[in-house]
Amino acid sequence: MQDGVVPSPQLPPKIPLNFFAIPFGLLGLADCWFVAAKFSLAPIAIADVLTAIAALIWLTVLIAYARYARPRPGALVADLTDPIASPFAALVVIMPMLAVADAVYPHAHDLGRMVVDLLITATVLLGGFFTGQWIYRPLAFQSMHPELAPAEPAQG
Repeated sequence: MQDGVVPSPQLPPKIPLNFFAIPFGLLGLADCWFVAAKFSLAPIAIADVLTAIAALIWLTVLIAYARYARPRPGALVADLTDPIASPFAALVVIMPMLAVADAVYPHAHDLGRMVVDLLITATVLLGGFFTGQWIYRPLAFQSMHPELAPAEPAQG
């Protein structure tokens, strides 16, 4: 405290939703190793380790995002309604669904099926939310990628 000014607490940095693509991509690599192992071209242990690492990274990103969003009221809603970043939110439920299908289902069918079914339900609900946002909210073409905006008419 200097000159009667109380320092404000440091807020955690912004964690964009596209960070959830990191564990998703790593899980895709793990799936390649699962396929190779199925054809006896690689040990399945590599796929298992990559899946575990992807799950840990997903959990780390989820915790970091929660730490970012918690002290900022409206941050989650703003991210879920952003026309560019919001689709990455689907990876929050898709990535663990695929990880459970890869790592849990082969060893515990009933548990794996139940968790995958719950995550499929969450994915469908999130997809319904996004579809509703795209249908009922005005979407400015300027907020989209420039290549997706309609072409300007030729002037002559």
